[in-house]
Amino acid sequence: MNTEEVIANFSKEYRRLWAMAYSVCRDHHLCDDILQEVSITLMKKADDFDSSKAFLPWAIGITRIQALRFSQKRHLDKLNLSAESLDIIESQICENYHDDILESRLESLKACLSKVSGENYQILKMKYIKGESARSIAKIIGRSETATHSLLQRLRMSLQKCINSKALNP
Repeated sequence: MNTEEVIANFSKEYRRLWAMAYSVCRDHHLCDDILQEVSITLMKKADDFDSSKAFLPWAIGITRIQALRFSQKRHLDKLNLSAESLDIIESQICENYHDDILESRLESLKACLSKVSGENYQILKMKYIKGESARSIAKIIGRSETATHSLLQRLRMSLQKCINSKALNP
């Protein structure tokens, strides 16, 4: 595989590779660092790649190794996922390799998130990007934990409804 093909495939599969890295380290900023290393490794190992095989499983394997190395270096034990769990995540990402429905739902999610109000978007961001607990979010926004759980549930249901409606009416 030549350099241009590696770059094209890496760019095409970036989100899936990022998802693999995130499942290991659970740190958005660290994922960017990991994927920089992955891109370098892919370029160095491009000649070893068997072009008769799919790019994604090969790149996912490299991403997994790099993410585990980064996590170990930084003593990140947030998930403590077993090798079997990582195998399942890896296979799920690879199974969805040609899944147009997944791509469509991701695009729908982006569109639906763009419609969420600023405060609610920040709450979703605290929960799903920063990994804050409902208790922690409740303290930050000045609501009870129960009210925060209810708000998060309503936001999830609203997003699900929006995504489903976009799937039915693209």
